[in-house]
Amino acid sequence: MKQRKPILALLVAAALLPWLTVSARAADTDVMFSDPSVVVGNTVTVNVYTTSAVAGIDLTLVYDTDYLTYTGASGGLGNAAVQDNGGSLRIVDYSGSGEGKFSLNLSFTARAIGTTALRPTACSASNAGGDAVSVEYASHSASVAITSASSDCTLSALYIDPGTLSPAFSANVTNYAVTVPYETTWLAVSAVKNDASATTAVSGNGSLSVGLNYVTVTVTAGNGTQRVYTLAVTRQTQGTAAQPTSDNHVDTTEPEIPEATPAAGRTIFTAEGRTYTILDAAMLSVRPPEGCVLGEYALLGSVCRAYLPEDGGEYVVFYARPEGGEPGLYIYDTREETMQRYGLITVPEATPTPEPSPSAEPTPSPSPAPETPDASDTEIENLRWTVTVLAVAAAVLFIGAAVLGTLLIRSITRPVRKVKR
Repeated sequence: MKQRKPILALLVAAALLPWLTVSARAADTDVMFSDPSVVVGNTVTVNVYTTSAVAGIDLTLVYDTDYLTYTGASGGLGNAAVQDNGGSLRIVDYSGSGEGKFSLNLSFTARAIGTTALRPTACSASNAGGDAVSVEYASHSASVAITSASSDCTLSALYIDPGTLSPAFSANVTNYAVTVPYETTWLAVSAVKNDASATTAVSGNGSLSVGLNYVTVTVTAGNGTQRVYTLAVTRQTQGTAAQPTSDNHVDTTEPEIPEATPAAGRTIFTAEGRTYTILDAAMLSVRPPEGCVLGEYALLGSVCRAYLPEDGGEYVVFYARPEGGEPGLYIYDTREETMQRYGLITVPEATPTPEPSPSAEPTPSPSPAPETPDASDTEIENLRWTVTVLAVAAAVLFIGAAVLGTLLIRSITRPVRKVKR
């Protein structure tokens, strides 16, 4: 009986050997995924593919609709059909000409910050002969990292040719002055963005006219935040010797306020029944109001130059001309949609104090006149003395009356003595 047990175990092992061999055999192909990253709000593409050639595939994926919204697909074996069931995608694709590696790009819109996954829940595939092929899919998935958009809309460097920026470039300084010779009609501008996801756009640097020109460099961050660097470029008149602007000198002369030309851009809008014309070109010739920086503001679908509050307040300052009025700075309440005159910001000139001549003798200061007492003060003083005298007299009379009364009472109550005879 003991000898039969080893023989029986060998027979069972021999019977199970074919099945063990089948289960240990590797799959014919694997379904694999890319692992992309994306900024929230943007479109991300996930590539799903097989490691070996197939003629047809039927694949089901699941995804989280809190993070992703399916938008479309491209590629595949040539006849891909994708059915979106809101969190589940069924992909059916086949080749009409033999076998090939399946590779399909699935597009999604990233909705929220975080990390999410696409996981296959079912998959079957076939070869060109129509026979089923084994597919390994359960151990693979796509990981999508969704990050927040950058708000960095600054430059790390700004180069021009010809000319020199004044003051020297700084990421937080947005207004510069440049002087170029008469021969310069085009200014080369090279803007180096601080964040790779930001974009830059240069305008106004071509066809420079004699006199004042404005060149702008607009930097747009990944989240849409913008910053505008403005160059006030003066092209000199013919025959004027070139005078490059010094890096260490800023012209503090109060400039005249020009009126904008149509080429500079105008925006017309109405507030409280009055029409205002925004004069963009004049903005750079007006000293910024305290606590404001020059930037851009979207008004009625147009982007206008404006002074924006550094503290993020709900107002902006425009240089505008009201209908029938004088141009100047106006403060616009973005919540109430009202416009009020702000007033031009000017710096009063100090009046110099003349220095005395060394030979001139000092003029003696006149002695101050004695103060004359006010008539009302005299009356009050007299009244005070009168009241004091009356009070003292009343007190004396009261004391005298008390003494006389006491003596009178004693004389009446004193007993009369009888005289003995």
